[in-house]
Amino acid sequence: MNIKLVKLVSGDSIIADVSIKDGLVILKDPHTVIPTQEGAGLISYNKINGCVEGDIVIKKSHILFYKNPIEPLLNAYQEQTGHIVTPGGIVT
Repeated sequence: MNIKLVKLVSGDSIIADVSIKDGLVILKDPHTVIPTQEGAGLISYNKINGCVEGDIVIKKSHILFYKNPIEPLLNAYQEQTGHIVTPGGIVT
């Protein structure tokens, strides 16, 4: 798995397992990053946008950047999705 923080041209920040296929970016288990009084919170991208659960496929041109998330954000994502990151990869 390749967990990244993705910033879209719309301004949305999404954390997801990112892969690229045929020039498209596939976001698995996408969660929107939302500001809270405690820092950042996460909510399912699909639920907040009224979609059924599943991968999101977008064009590269809709992405400003993607980077490794900071550890607290990664830990929160792991807790919500059940993905556990280890030095050798991810165990689900």
